[in-house]
Amino acid sequence: MEYAEEHPDETVFFVSANTKDFGDGTSYPYPMNKDIADAGVADRFILMTSLDEVASHFTEPAEVDEGLSPRSWALRQFYRIWLRPPK
Repeated sequence: MEYAEEHPDETVFFVSANTKDFGDGTSYPYPMNKDIADAGVADRFILMTSLDEVASHFTEPAEVDEGLSPRSWALRQFYRIWLRPPK
């Protein structure tokens, strides 16, 4: 809460899978609900319960050529640069 109070122009993202103590992001148990209300940050305090949720919020899906995995691409580049016989 201290960070949220000291940075009034920022949205605060709090990440914890501990829904017993911190809630699920739709409501907060006591005393967290009181802390959020007292700090006046309810409109910019966002609780996320997993890193998957964080990744989904801050990233966009990318299209990947299924036939070209990162490993096969790296191996091909290694071969092309280091192992191909000189012409």
